Amino acid sequence: MDKNRLKSLPSYLKNMGIAIVYPSVLSGRLTPPPSNEMAIRHLWAACLGAGGAIGNCPATDDVRAILKLATQFGADIKFSHHVADILSPGLPFPTSPLTCYSNSRASRLAVPLAMLFGTSTSITGAKIPDSALAQIDSYAMQLDLRITKTSNELSVQGPPTNDWLELKNREGLYWASGFMMAFPLAKFEMKIFMDDFVASHPSTKLTINTLELFGIGYQFDEDAGALTIAAEQQYPPIYSDIENDYKTGSYFLGALAMAGDGQVILPKDSLQPQRNFWKIFEEAKILTFSPEGSEAQINSSYPLPLEKEIDIRHYPSLLPLAAVLATQSSHKITKIGPLFPVSPKTLARAKLISTALNALGANSHIQDSYLYVHASSLKGASVDCGYDGRVAMALALAGLVAKGKTSISGAEAASRICRNFWSDLKSVGAKISFANK
Repeated sequence: MDKNRLKSLPSYLKNMGIAIVYPSVLSGRLTPPPSNEMAIRHLWAACLGAGGAIGNCPATDDVRAILKLATQFGADIKFSHHVADILSPGLPFPTSPLTCYSNSRASRLAVPLAMLFGTSTSITGAKIPDSALAQIDSYAMQLDLRITKTSNELSVQGPPTNDWLELKNREGLYWASGFMMAFPLAKFEMKIFMDDFVASHPSTKLTINTLELFGIGYQFDEDAGALTIAAEQQYPPIYSDIENDYKTGSYFLGALAMAGDGQVILPKDSLQPQRNFWKIFEEAKILTFSPEGSEAQINSSYPLPLEKEIDIRHYPSLLPLAAVLATQSSHKITKIGPLFPVSPKTLARAKLISTALNALGANSHIQDSYLYVHASSLKGASVDCGYDGRVAMALALAGLVAKGKTSISGAEAASRICRNFWSDLKSVGAKISFANK
Protein backbone atom coordinates (compact mmCIF):
# COMPACT_ATOMS: atom_id res chain seq x y z
CA MET A 1 0.00 0.00 0.00
CA ASP A 2 1.26 3.46 -0.88
CA LYS A 3 1.89 5.73 2.10
CA ASN A 4 -0.41 8.35 0.56
CA ARG A 5 -3.40 6.04 1.07
CA LEU A 6 -2.90 6.29 4.83
CA LYS A 7 -3.77 9.99 4.94
CA SER A 8 -7.44 9.28 5.68
CA LEU A 9 -6.61 7.45 8.92
CA PRO A 10 -7.02 9.22 12.27
CA SER A 11 -3.81 10.38 13.90
CA TYR A 12 -3.69 7.61 16.49
CA LEU A 13 -3.59 5.02 13.70
CA LYS A 14 -1.12 6.95 11.55
CA ASN A 15 1.29 7.05 14.48
CA MET A 16 1.01 3.34 15.22
CA GLY A 17 4.30 2.62 13.44
CA ILE A 18 5.36 -0.83 14.57
CA ALA A 19 3.08 -3.58 15.88
CA ILE A 20 4.80 -6.05 18.18
CA VAL A 21 3.01 -9.41 18.25
CA TYR A 22 3.74 -12.12 20.81
CA PRO A 23 2.73 -15.80 20.86
CA SER A 24 -0.90 -15.91 21.95
CA VAL A 25 -3.84 -18.21 22.54
CA LEU A 26 -7.08 -16.79 21.16
CA SER A 27 -10.67 -17.34 22.16
CA GLY A 28 -13.80 -15.31 21.51
CA ARG A 29 -16.04 -13.82 18.83
CA LEU A 30 -14.98 -11.52 15.99
CA THR A 31 -17.18 -9.44 13.70
CA PRO A 32 -15.74 -8.33 10.35
CA PRO A 33 -16.97 -5.08 8.79
CA PRO A 34 -19.75 -5.20 6.17
CA SER A 35 -18.64 -6.00 2.63
CA ASN A 36 -18.04 -2.82 0.64
CA GLU A 37 -18.10 -4.82 -2.60
CA MET A 38 -21.53 -6.29 -1.88
CA ALA A 39 -22.91 -2.96 -0.72
CA ILE A 40 -21.89 -1.25 -3.97
CA ARG A 41 -23.73 -3.82 -6.09
CA HIS A 42 -26.89 -3.95 -3.96
CA LEU A 43 -27.15 -0.17 -3.76
CA TRP A 44 -26.59 0.34 -7.49
CA ALA A 45 -29.21 -2.27 -8.38
CA ALA A 46 -31.71 -0.62 -6.03
CA CYS A 47 -30.94 2.82 -7.47
CA LEU A 48 -31.36 1.63 -11.07
CA GLY A 49 -34.48 -0.37 -10.32
CA ALA A 50 -37.40 -0.10 -7.95
CA GLY A 51 -35.54 1.09 -4.86
CA GLY A 52 -35.54 -0.70 -1.52
CA ALA A 53 -33.79 -0.70 1.83
CA ILE A 54 -30.24 -1.95 2.37
CA GLY A 55 -29.16 -2.73 5.94
CA ASN A 56 -25.73 -3.31 7.52
CA CYS A 57 -24.41 -0.92 4.88
CA PRO A 58 -20.87 0.41 5.42
CA ALA A 59 -20.46 4.19 5.47
CA THR A 60 -17.47 4.12 3.13
CA ASP A 61 -16.44 6.81 0.66
CA ASP A 62 -17.51 4.47 -2.17
CA VAL A 63 -21.00 4.00 -0.76
CA ARG A 64 -21.51 7.72 -0.16
CA ALA A 65 -20.31 8.64 -3.66
CA ILE A 66 -22.61 6.08 -5.31
CA LEU A 67 -25.63 7.30 -3.34
CA LYS A 68 -24.85 10.90 -4.31
CA LEU A 69 -24.50 9.78 -7.93
CA ALA A 70 -27.91 8.10 -7.78
CA THR A 71 -29.59 11.30 -6.61
CA GLN A 72 -28.70 12.76 -10.00
CA PHE A 73 -31.09 10.19 -11.49
CA GLY A 74 -33.81 11.54 -9.22
CA ALA A 75 -33.50 8.90 -6.51
CA ASP A 76 -34.67 9.94 -3.04
CA ILE A 77 -32.19 8.46 -0.56
CA LYS A 78 -31.89 8.51 3.21
CA PHE A 79 -28.80 6.97 4.77
CA SER A 80 -28.38 6.71 8.53
CA HIS A 81 -27.38 4.11 11.11
CA HIS A 82 -26.00 1.90 8.32
CA VAL A 83 -29.37 1.65 6.56
CA ALA A 84 -29.93 3.10 3.08
CA ASP A 85 -33.59 3.73 2.20
CA ILE A 86 -33.92 4.25 -1.54
CA LEU A 87 -36.99 5.50 -3.36
CA SER A 88 -35.87 5.27 -6.97
CA PRO A 89 -37.65 6.29 -10.14
CA GLY A 90 -35.27 4.09 -12.13
CA LEU A 91 -34.40 5.33 -15.58
CA PRO A 92 -34.66 7.41 -17.88
CA PHE A 93 -31.10 8.57 -17.95
CA PRO A 94 -30.68 12.23 -16.93
CA THR A 95 -29.79 14.68 -19.65
CA SER A 96 -27.86 17.03 -17.36
CA PRO A 97 -24.13 16.44 -16.78
CA LEU A 98 -23.26 13.78 -14.21
CA THR A 99 -20.52 14.11 -11.63
CA CYS A 100 -18.73 11.14 -10.06
CA TYR A 101 -17.27 13.11 -7.14
CA SER A 102 -13.70 12.00 -7.95
CA ASN A 103 -14.59 8.48 -6.87
CA SER A 104 -13.33 5.49 -8.83
CA ARG A 105 -16.23 3.16 -7.99
CA ALA A 106 -18.85 5.74 -8.95
CA SER A 107 -16.97 6.31 -12.23
CA ARG A 108 -16.88 2.58 -13.01
CA LEU A 109 -20.67 2.43 -12.72
CA ALA A 110 -21.65 5.77 -14.28
CA VAL A 111 -19.61 5.51 -17.50
CA PRO A 112 -21.00 2.10 -18.66
CA LEU A 113 -24.53 3.28 -17.89
CA ALA A 114 -23.95 6.47 -19.88
CA MET A 115 -22.64 4.41 -22.79
CA LEU A 116 -25.81 2.33 -22.74
CA PHE A 117 -28.42 5.08 -22.33
CA GLY A 118 -26.82 8.45 -22.86
CA THR A 119 -27.80 10.19 -26.10
CA SER A 120 -25.62 13.20 -25.35
CA THR A 121 -24.25 12.87 -21.85
CA SER A 122 -21.30 14.53 -20.15
CA ILE A 123 -19.56 13.07 -17.10
CA THR A 124 -17.33 15.15 -14.86
CA GLY A 125 -15.39 14.34 -11.71
CA ALA A 126 -14.51 10.86 -12.97
CA LYS A 127 -11.54 9.13 -11.37
CA ILE A 128 -10.26 6.57 -13.87
CA PRO A 129 -6.73 5.15 -14.32
CA ASP A 130 -5.14 6.16 -17.62
CA SER A 131 -5.01 2.56 -18.89
CA ALA A 132 -8.72 2.00 -18.19
CA LEU A 133 -9.65 5.37 -19.68
CA ALA A 134 -7.73 4.57 -22.86
CA GLN A 135 -9.72 1.35 -23.25
CA ILE A 136 -13.02 3.26 -23.37
CA ASP A 137 -12.35 4.19 -27.01
CA SER A 138 -12.21 0.49 -27.92
CA TYR A 139 -15.49 -0.21 -26.11
CA ALA A 140 -17.15 2.71 -27.89
CA MET A 141 -16.10 1.27 -31.25
CA GLN A 142 -17.40 -2.18 -30.31
CA LEU A 143 -20.77 -0.75 -29.24
CA ASP A 144 -20.84 1.63 -32.22
CA LEU A 145 -21.08 4.91 -30.34
CA ARG A 146 -18.81 7.92 -29.94
CA ILE A 147 -16.79 9.04 -26.94
CA THR A 148 -14.92 12.32 -26.61
CA LYS A 149 -12.55 13.00 -23.73
CA THR A 150 -10.93 16.09 -22.29
CA SER A 151 -8.81 16.51 -19.18
CA ASN A 152 -11.86 16.90 -16.94
CA GLU A 153 -14.87 15.67 -18.93
CA LEU A 154 -16.04 12.59 -20.79
CA SER A 155 -18.89 12.92 -23.31
CA VAL A 156 -20.97 10.07 -24.74
CA GLN A 157 -22.87 10.22 -28.03
CA GLY A 158 -25.15 7.18 -28.16
CA PRO A 159 -27.03 4.96 -27.69
CA PRO A 160 -25.19 1.85 -28.96
CA THR A 161 -26.32 -0.17 -31.95
CA ASN A 162 -24.10 -3.23 -31.48
CA ASP A 163 -24.86 -5.95 -28.95
CA TRP A 164 -21.47 -7.23 -27.82
CA LEU A 165 -18.40 -6.20 -25.86
CA GLU A 166 -14.99 -7.77 -25.27
CA LEU A 167 -13.34 -7.31 -21.86
CA LYS A 168 -9.73 -8.34 -21.33
CA ASN A 169 -6.96 -7.94 -18.77
CA ARG A 170 -7.03 -5.52 -15.86
CA GLU A 171 -8.59 -2.76 -17.92
CA GLY A 172 -11.50 -5.02 -18.82
CA LEU A 173 -11.92 -6.09 -15.21
CA TYR A 174 -12.04 -2.44 -14.16
CA TRP A 175 -15.20 -1.91 -16.23
CA ALA A 176 -16.74 -5.40 -16.05
CA SER A 177 -19.11 -4.95 -13.10
CA GLY A 178 -20.43 -1.64 -14.43
CA PHE A 179 -21.31 -3.12 -17.82
CA MET A 180 -22.71 -6.31 -16.30
CA MET A 181 -25.07 -4.37 -14.05
CA ALA A 182 -26.15 -1.94 -16.79
CA PHE A 183 -26.80 -4.47 -19.57
CA PRO A 184 -29.99 -6.02 -18.08
CA LEU A 185 -31.67 -2.66 -18.78
CA ALA A 186 -30.71 -2.64 -22.48
CA LYS A 187 -33.33 -2.80 -25.22
CA PHE A 188 -31.71 -5.84 -26.82
CA GLU A 189 -29.81 -8.90 -25.64
CA MET A 190 -26.19 -8.08 -24.81
CA LYS A 191 -23.12 -10.31 -24.91
CA ILE A 192 -19.84 -9.90 -23.04
CA PHE A 193 -16.77 -11.93 -24.02
CA MET A 194 -14.06 -12.14 -21.34
CA ASP A 195 -10.58 -13.55 -21.12
CA ASP A 196 -9.75 -16.00 -18.33
CA PHE A 197 -8.45 -13.25 -16.03
CA VAL A 198 -11.76 -11.36 -16.10
CA ALA A 199 -14.03 -14.43 -16.17
CA SER A 200 -12.40 -16.12 -13.16
CA HIS A 201 -11.88 -13.02 -11.02
CA PRO A 202 -13.84 -12.87 -7.73
CA SER A 203 -15.19 -9.42 -8.63
CA THR A 204 -16.83 -10.88 -11.74
CA LYS A 205 -18.18 -13.86 -9.82
CA LEU A 206 -19.64 -11.63 -7.11
CA THR A 207 -21.43 -9.54 -9.75
CA ILE A 208 -22.85 -12.65 -11.42
CA ASN A 209 -23.98 -14.00 -8.04
CA THR A 210 -25.67 -10.65 -7.40
CA LEU A 211 -27.48 -10.70 -10.76
CA GLU A 212 -28.76 -14.19 -9.97
CA LEU A 213 -29.90 -13.14 -6.49
CA PHE A 214 -32.01 -10.37 -8.03
CA GLY A 215 -33.57 -12.63 -10.66
CA ILE A 216 -31.73 -11.20 -13.67
CA GLY A 217 -31.79 -13.55 -16.66
CA TYR A 218 -28.37 -14.50 -18.01
CA GLN A 219 -26.27 -17.37 -19.33
CA PHE A 220 -22.61 -17.65 -18.35
CA ASP A 221 -20.05 -20.07 -19.73
CA GLU A 222 -16.99 -19.43 -17.56
CA ASP A 223 -14.73 -21.75 -19.57
CA ALA A 224 -15.53 -19.84 -22.77
CA GLY A 225 -15.73 -16.50 -20.96
CA ALA A 226 -19.11 -15.77 -22.57
CA LEU A 227 -21.89 -13.94 -20.72
CA THR A 228 -25.27 -13.32 -22.37
CA ILE A 229 -27.75 -11.02 -20.61
CA ALA A 230 -31.42 -10.94 -21.61
CA ALA A 231 -32.98 -7.65 -22.74
CA GLU A 232 -35.36 -5.19 -21.07
CA GLN A 233 -35.15 -6.48 -17.53
CA GLN A 234 -35.74 -4.57 -14.32
CA TYR A 235 -34.18 -4.86 -10.92
CA PRO A 236 -36.86 -5.67 -8.31
CA PRO A 237 -37.31 -3.81 -5.03
CA ILE A 238 -34.28 -4.80 -2.99
CA TYR A 239 -34.53 -5.37 0.74
CA SER A 240 -31.35 -6.94 2.04
CA ASP A 241 -28.69 -6.87 4.71
CA ILE A 242 -25.12 -6.70 3.50
CA GLU A 243 -23.01 -9.68 4.50
CA ASN A 244 -19.93 -9.15 6.61
CA ASP A 245 -16.77 -9.09 4.53
CA TYR A 246 -15.32 -12.54 3.83
CA LYS A 247 -11.95 -11.07 2.82
CA THR A 248 -11.29 -9.54 6.24
CA GLY A 249 -13.25 -12.31 7.92
CA SER A 250 -10.90 -14.87 6.38
CA TYR A 251 -7.96 -13.31 8.22
CA PHE A 252 -9.95 -13.57 11.46
CA LEU A 253 -10.74 -17.22 10.71
CA GLY A 254 -7.06 -17.81 9.98
CA ALA A 255 -6.02 -16.27 13.30
CA LEU A 256 -8.37 -18.56 15.22
CA ALA A 257 -7.38 -21.63 13.19
CA MET A 258 -3.70 -21.03 13.94
CA ALA A 259 -3.83 -19.82 17.53
CA GLY A 260 -7.04 -20.77 19.31
CA ASP A 261 -10.72 -21.17 18.68
CA GLY A 262 -13.79 -18.98 18.47
CA GLN A 263 -16.50 -17.56 16.28
CA VAL A 264 -16.54 -15.16 13.34
CA ILE A 265 -19.81 -13.56 12.25
CA LEU A 266 -19.91 -14.75 8.65
CA PRO A 267 -22.72 -16.48 6.73
CA LYS A 268 -22.54 -20.09 5.62
CA ASP A 269 -24.45 -19.38 2.41
CA SER A 270 -22.52 -16.43 1.03
CA LEU A 271 -22.42 -14.69 -2.33
CA GLN A 272 -18.75 -13.86 -1.78
CA PRO A 273 -16.29 -16.13 -3.66
CA GLN A 274 -13.82 -16.09 -0.73
CA ARG A 275 -16.23 -18.39 1.10
CA ASN A 276 -14.95 -21.26 -1.06
CA PHE A 277 -11.44 -20.93 0.40
CA TRP A 278 -12.78 -22.43 3.64
CA LYS A 279 -14.63 -25.43 2.21
CA ILE A 280 -11.69 -27.75 2.91
CA PHE A 281 -11.66 -26.63 6.58
CA GLU A 282 -15.37 -27.41 6.72
CA GLU A 283 -14.80 -30.85 5.23
CA ALA A 284 -12.13 -31.49 7.89
CA LYS A 285 -14.66 -30.55 10.62
CA ILE A 286 -12.44 -27.71 11.83
CA LEU A 287 -14.96 -25.15 10.59
CA THR A 288 -18.66 -25.45 11.41
CA PHE A 289 -21.59 -23.05 11.31
CA SER A 290 -24.36 -22.22 13.74
CA PRO A 291 -27.76 -23.83 13.05
CA GLU A 292 -29.08 -20.63 11.46
CA GLY A 293 -25.91 -20.38 9.33
CA SER A 294 -24.94 -16.88 10.46
CA GLU A 295 -21.84 -17.63 12.55
CA ALA A 296 -18.69 -19.61 11.77
CA GLN A 297 -17.07 -21.64 14.55
CA ILE A 298 -13.44 -22.58 13.99
CA ASN A 299 -11.01 -24.55 16.13
CA SER A 300 -7.24 -24.44 16.03
CA SER A 301 -5.59 -27.34 14.32
CA TYR A 302 -2.02 -28.37 13.60
CA PRO A 303 -1.24 -29.14 10.91
CA LEU A 304 -3.82 -27.18 8.91
CA PRO A 305 -5.81 -28.95 6.15
CA LEU A 306 -4.90 -26.68 3.24
CA GLU A 307 -5.12 -27.61 -0.41
CA LYS A 308 -1.75 -28.74 -1.72
CA GLU A 309 -2.15 -26.29 -4.60
CA ILE A 310 -4.15 -23.08 -4.12
CA ASP A 311 -5.46 -21.31 -7.23
CA ILE A 312 -5.09 -17.74 -6.04
CA ARG A 313 -6.87 -16.28 -9.09
CA HIS A 314 -10.16 -16.95 -7.31
CA TYR A 315 -9.20 -14.91 -4.21
CA PRO A 316 -6.07 -12.78 -4.78
CA SER A 317 -6.71 -10.74 -1.62
CA LEU A 318 -6.12 -13.92 0.41
CA LEU A 319 -2.64 -14.63 -1.01
CA PRO A 320 -0.75 -13.34 2.09
CA LEU A 321 -3.10 -15.31 4.33
CA ALA A 322 -2.65 -18.49 2.27
CA ALA A 323 1.14 -18.12 2.47
CA VAL A 324 1.10 -17.81 6.27
CA LEU A 325 -1.33 -20.71 6.69
CA ALA A 326 0.92 -22.79 4.41
CA THR A 327 3.72 -22.60 7.00
CA GLN A 328 1.44 -24.65 9.27
CA SER A 329 0.08 -26.94 6.54
CA SER A 330 -0.15 -30.72 6.54
CA HIS A 331 1.70 -30.65 3.20
CA LYS A 332 5.47 -30.24 3.12
CA ILE A 333 5.15 -27.74 0.28
CA THR A 334 2.14 -25.64 -0.73
CA LYS A 335 1.98 -24.21 -4.25
CA ILE A 336 0.15 -20.86 -4.50
CA GLY A 337 -0.59 -19.17 -7.81
CA PRO A 338 -0.44 -18.61 -10.67
CA LEU A 339 1.02 -15.16 -10.15
CA PHE A 340 0.66 -14.31 -13.84
CA PRO A 341 -1.56 -12.98 -15.20
CA VAL A 342 -2.50 -11.14 -12.02
CA SER A 343 -2.44 -7.54 -10.94
CA PRO A 344 0.92 -5.94 -10.15
CA LYS A 345 -0.37 -5.60 -6.58
CA THR A 346 -0.79 -9.37 -6.24
CA LEU A 347 2.71 -10.06 -7.52
CA ALA A 348 4.13 -7.39 -5.20
CA ARG A 349 2.25 -8.98 -2.31
CA ALA A 350 3.73 -12.37 -3.13
CA LYS A 351 7.24 -10.93 -3.01
CA LEU A 352 6.55 -9.04 0.22
CA ILE A 353 5.05 -11.97 2.09
CA SER A 354 7.75 -14.37 0.86
CA THR A 355 10.53 -12.05 2.03
CA ALA A 356 8.87 -11.50 5.39
CA LEU A 357 8.15 -15.19 6.00
CA ASN A 358 11.75 -16.08 5.20
CA ALA A 359 12.86 -13.51 7.78
CA LEU A 360 10.64 -15.38 10.26
CA GLY A 361 12.43 -18.65 9.52
CA ALA A 362 10.16 -20.02 6.81
CA ASN A 363 11.31 -21.43 3.49
CA SER A 364 9.47 -19.85 0.56
CA HIS A 365 10.34 -18.79 -2.96
CA ILE A 366 8.76 -17.68 -6.23
CA GLN A 367 9.39 -19.83 -9.28
CA ASP A 368 7.62 -20.19 -12.63
CA SER A 369 4.78 -17.86 -11.60
CA TYR A 370 4.05 -19.69 -8.34
CA LEU A 371 4.81 -19.04 -4.69
CA TYR A 372 6.08 -22.17 -2.96
CA VAL A 373 5.86 -22.27 0.84
CA HIS A 374 7.35 -25.07 2.96
CA ALA A 375 5.76 -26.08 6.25
CA SER A 376 7.98 -24.41 8.85
CA SER A 377 8.37 -23.43 12.47
CA LEU A 378 8.40 -19.64 12.72
CA LYS A 379 10.66 -17.50 14.89
CA GLY A 380 10.01 -13.88 15.78
CA ALA A 381 11.90 -11.19 13.88
CA SER A 382 11.51 -7.66 12.53
CA VAL A 383 9.59 -7.60 9.25
CA ASP A 384 8.19 -4.96 6.91
CA CYS A 385 4.73 -5.18 5.32
CA GLY A 386 5.53 -2.61 2.63
CA TYR A 387 2.47 -0.59 3.70
CA ASP A 388 0.26 -3.34 2.28
CA GLY A 389 -2.68 -3.90 4.60
CA ARG A 390 -3.26 -7.55 3.66
CA VAL A 391 0.41 -8.37 4.21
CA ALA A 392 0.32 -6.61 7.59
CA MET A 393 -2.73 -8.65 8.60
CA ALA A 394 -1.10 -11.91 7.51
CA LEU A 395 2.12 -11.14 9.38
CA ALA A 396 0.08 -10.48 12.52
CA LEU A 397 -1.19 -14.06 12.24
CA ALA A 398 2.35 -15.34 11.79
CA GLY A 399 3.36 -13.48 14.94
CA LEU A 400 0.70 -15.28 16.96
CA VAL A 401 2.47 -18.64 16.47
CA ALA A 402 6.11 -17.55 16.04
CA LYS A 403 8.53 -18.10 18.92
CA GLY A 404 9.49 -14.77 20.46
CA LYS A 405 8.24 -11.36 19.37
CA THR A 406 7.44 -10.32 15.83
CA SER A 407 7.80 -6.62 15.00
CA ILE A 408 5.81 -5.45 11.96
CA SER A 409 6.73 -2.09 10.41
CA GLY A 410 3.94 -0.18 8.67
CA ALA A 411 1.32 -1.89 10.82
CA GLU A 412 -1.12 1.00 10.40
CA ALA A 413 -1.76 -0.22 6.83
CA ALA A 414 -3.96 -3.01 8.23
CA SER A 415 -6.24 -0.39 9.76
CA ARG A 416 -6.81 1.12 6.32
CA ILE A 417 -8.61 -2.11 5.36
CA CYS A 418 -10.18 -2.93 8.73
CA ARG A 419 -10.07 0.03 11.10
CA ASN A 420 -10.42 -2.11 14.23
CA PHE A 421 -8.20 -4.99 13.09
CA TRP A 422 -5.62 -4.69 15.85
CA SER A 423 -8.10 -4.00 18.65
CA ASP A 424 -10.30 -6.86 17.42
CA LEU A 425 -7.38 -9.29 17.66
CA LYS A 426 -6.54 -8.01 21.13
CA SER A 427 -10.18 -8.48 22.18
CA VAL A 428 -9.85 -12.26 21.69
CA GLY A 429 -6.54 -12.56 23.51
CA ALA A 430 -3.81 -11.52 21.06
CA LYS A 431 -0.80 -10.04 22.86
CA ILE A 432 0.05 -6.95 20.84
CA SER A 433 1.82 -3.72 21.69
CA PHE A 434 2.84 -0.75 19.56
CA ALA A 435 5.94 1.36 19.18
CA ASN A 436 6.78 4.48 17.21
CA LYS A 437 9.07 4.13 14.21
